[in-house]
Amino acid sequence: MSKYDRFKQGISIADQSFSFILKNKRLLLYLVIPLLIAVFSPNKMLFAPLLLISIFIYFLAEVALTKHTQDVIEKKESSIKDNIAFGFSKYKTAIAWSLIAIIPVLIKLLHMTAKKVPDLSTTTMEGQKPLNHFLELSILDNYKTLVSTDFFIFAMAFLFVLFIANLLFYLFTAFLPQVVTFEGVGILKGLKKAINTIKHIFFQYIGIIFWITVVLLVIGLPFSIITYVLKTFVTKYNIDKIIEFILYIFVSTSFVIAKAILYKQFKNRKHEA
Repeated sequence: MSKYDRFKQGISIADQSFSFILKNKRLLLYLVIPLLIAVFSPNKMLFAPLLLISIFIYFLAEVALTKHTQDVIEKKESSIKDNIAFGFSKYKTAIAWSLIAIIPVLIKLLHMTAKKVPDLSTTTMEGQKPLNHFLELSILDNYKTLVSTDFFIFAMAFLFVLFIANLLFYLFTAFLPQVVTFEGVGILKGLKKAINTIKHIFFQYIGIIFWITVVLLVIGLPFSIITYVLKTFVTKYNIDKIIEFILYIFVSTSFVIAKAILYKQFKNRKHEA
């Protein structure tokens, strides 16, 4: 199968995930709690303990959702209660994953919150340029790091390397919840199998990401208009956060289901071979 055909297969799998949701709307319930934390937590709450809890809960929820998807594919009876119990049975793996995954999350926060260099052409009230030409990088509201602008290029290059490393980390571990669900392995074997898996289904995975992103953009535009109109007349409630939460639920659920379908197909091909 050519790379383009694999890419198209990924698009087809993304379409299947939407059909799964339309036929099994209960699937939308699994990610509600972790996404509530992600969307409605104040920025000041973004510290290590909350991140650990968020990653832990999301992993368990994704395993539970993957298990439900597996049952649907295999035409088995499935209950939310049993699948959540199955997810929580993987708590040791979830704890180990949380401790590993928090590192690139913190790196991502560093990269996303880096501020631009102050305008060195401006003067202070004393008529002097900013002392030592500092570049200020703000990680959290209460933590700041000062980096001399003499090292600006080095700092930006370093952040770029961190960004690429972060991207590769998420790529190679993308199917860890699916591996844990389908194979029943722990964190170490799971990571090894997840890395091996993405090597074989990379272009299908890119097709899934592409098509779900396209769908998000298409449905996001009318939602943006609705949000703008509602915010004009309803100021009491945080309408934009509610709309964002609804979109997150649909897109994130579709993404997890698509990964489960893709991994199931990959697993079946391996058995046939």
